[in-house]
Amino acid sequence: MDRASDRSGMKIIVFVFKNVTGGLLLCVGLLMLFLPGPGLLVVSIGLVLADIPGKRRVIVRLLRIANTHQAINNYRARQGMAPFKFED
Repeated sequence: MDRASDRSGMKIIVFVFKNVTGGLLLCVGLLMLFLPGPGLLVVSIGLVLADIPGKRRVIVRLLRIANTHQAINNYRARQGMAPFKFED
């Protein structure tokens, strides 16, 4: 086998793993909207991982929600990073 076919097989495996993980996180996040937990944050992470059409528009709308935006900035502050800012 040559290296090119090895890489293409690995790309397919990574693509499938990333999308399955994103789909699972989307489902768990949607459940967390009604159960205790950080539902919007988990939905946002699931959307970032999944390759679906129109995801950028949905992610921007989710991140503009004050609680999600605040949770991300709190995490970034704990990591010593600058706050997340949107272009208006």
